[in-house]
Amino acid sequence: MYRMYPGPAPEGASMVWHVSTVDGSTLCGSPVERDTPSMITEPQEHCPQCIQLFRCLLRNPVRR
Repeated sequence: MYRMYPGPAPEGASMVWHVSTVDGSTLCGSPVERDTPSMITEPQEHCPQCIQLFRCLLRNPVRR
């Protein structure tokens, strides 16, 4: 299961949505604020690195 959390963009100029795994780490490795229930301004963009890795995971799911 994956969740979306706001955090700084890889460039650091704005806030973006990051894909977070069950263990709490993001797919791109960026830190995120998981304890913040809402933000004053919600990000409008998604982290490009997280989205690229998430697409790869959807195409090639890990079998358990």
